[in-house]
Amino acid sequence: MYIHIGADVSFPAHWIVGIFDLDQMTPSSATAELMKQAEEAYKLDWMSAELPRSMILTVDRVFLSSLSSVTLVNRLKDRYKDERLP
Repeated sequence: MYIHIGADVSFPAHWIVGIFDLDQMTPSSATAELMKQAEEAYKLDWMSAELPRSMILTVDRVFLSSLSSVTLVNRLKDRYKDERLP
């Protein structure tokens, strides 16, 4: 199953390690360091020029999306109706 994360980008849902709500996250040094390392390795992708609302961590990349984390989680739930998701 594929999930659309914005800007015409979709990838297999099983690649997702985590979806984080940037509106609710405090800018900790660990989050900043993760984003810095991903950017330096050319593995940080902005899905929009708008302010990002969610961070999608995959097995090998970090995506910043203007879609809310609730929207993205609901898309996952729609794909995996028979499985339990938080």
